[in-house]
Amino acid sequence: MAVKPVVENFIFIAVTNLAPGNTYTMEVVAYKKKYTSQSASITVKTDGEPLPQISGLVCIEFVHTRMHVLVHLMNTVGALYVK
Repeated sequence: MAVKPVVENFIFIAVTNLAPGNTYTMEVVAYKKKYTSQSASITVKTDGEPLPQISGLVCIEFVHTRMHVLVHLMNTVGALYVK
């Protein structure tokens, strides 16, 4: 996300790498010293076909360390995937 001031009291924010065909709600809050405004939100939908849904996966093992995460997934027909 890039934040680039354009003029005083106006900020342009480019949100990139969004998935196609999805709806996103973006929420904004203003801060000044110790004060916080009420939030304002906008909902947008990206163009294109949504990515396919993944279903039927079961997590059979989840191991994590400070540097790595290992997840073993099994789909409903028994094939094992390691990522």
